[in-house]
Amino acid sequence: MFLNDLHLPEEEICMAEIFKTAGYDTGYLGKWHLDGHGRLNNVAPERRQGFDYWKALECSHNYTKMPYYENLDAQMKYWDGFSPFAIADEANNYMAEQTKKDNPLLLFVSIATPHFPHNNAPQKYKDLYPKPELTLAPNVPEEWKNAALKELQGYYAQCTVSDEAIGSILNKIKELDIWENTIIVFSADHGEMMGSHGARPFAKQLAWDESIKVPFLVSYPSIGKNRGAIINAPINTPDILPSLLGLSEIDIPSTIEGQNLSSLIKSPNPEIDRTALVMSVCPIADEYIYQEYRAIRTKQYTYARTLDNATMLFDNIQDPYQMNNLINNDNFQNLHIELDAKLKKNLQEIGDETFKHRDYYLKKWNLKLSDRNHAIDYFGFEEGKGVVQTPRLTHN
Repeated sequence: MFLNDLHLPEEEICMAEIFKTAGYDTGYLGKWHLDGHGRLNNVAPERRQGFDYWKALECSHNYTKMPYYENLDAQMKYWDGFSPFAIADEANNYMAEQTKKDNPLLLFVSIATPHFPHNNAPQKYKDLYPKPELTLAPNVPEEWKNAALKELQGYYAQCTVSDEAIGSILNKIKELDIWENTIIVFSADHGEMMGSHGARPFAKQLAWDESIKVPFLVSYPSIGKNRGAIINAPINTPDILPSLLGLSEIDIPSTIEGQNLSSLIKSPNPEIDRTALVMSVCPIADEYIYQEYRAIRTKQYTYARTLDNATMLFDNIQDPYQMNNLINNDNFQNLHIELDAKLKKNLQEIGDETFKHRDYYLKKWNLKLSDRNHAIDYFGFEEGKGVVQTPRLTHN
């Protein structure tokens, strides 16, 4: 699913289906963004990938009047007030009802914030972050500072909203006395550039840390002395599901990609290293101007290459703002060779060792982008002429 607004095929074996097979009740709240039938259209029950309890929508960023669909009701509804708080309240109500039952619970809460547009956070949260008191990263060039400060105030406000909403869920878990029997994961899908390295404030899809580094916090039963421990080895999206299945002692289907890191989570070792693969298969929207790339992030280094040549080599410990690119530094030639080999190994594992131009993958998966937004044309559904695009192979 390397583009927004794709339809995730129903035949794929996904998270909720696996947990359902293990006896769990499943619930989903908030933003879905995997249906590809239009952002405001209902995600039909047969396309919800095993989630039964449902108060969700494909995609909207109108947090002051956020739509959703409820269970089998095809009528659009709206969350009351600022949506992260309303979604958190619904999560709390749902958990309270579920604890009256015998079945274990899988609940996915997708509150969507922080996310552009940032200016719609409640004013009292923006007031916590006066612009004159905000500090930008040193890698933000002068020409982007005003725009970055404007966005940063709203971004921090939305972060604080998210923190408060999620905090209410954590408090409810404790109140329901299920904390010691609950695995909790907090993460996000991307960061935002906020003007760093001259990228627009709400850019993503790039290999810089501002874009790719996101929180990953996990609490699990009997965490004990490991509470607060830090694992420096990077984790990436495909690793999350097998790791959660490992923590839940559920068999991992052979079709699931990624690694089961549950042993590392239970026995955190800050010295362990891994390579997380980062890919921009087909840059979209305003980022379509950037080149395709493949990259890896280890606990210390970032290394990236485009179709033409290697473009990034950063020591993220010595250079946390990634302002000293070592890619053409002869003193790091051996490190360059080592990281390039690791990148190729990661790509070889997914059959993409000699990666190609974006057009190859669009043709391979039978996908078409629109000229008006340089992405899948989700606007078309609002005009009654949207086309569902499902990634299925057309040739090898």
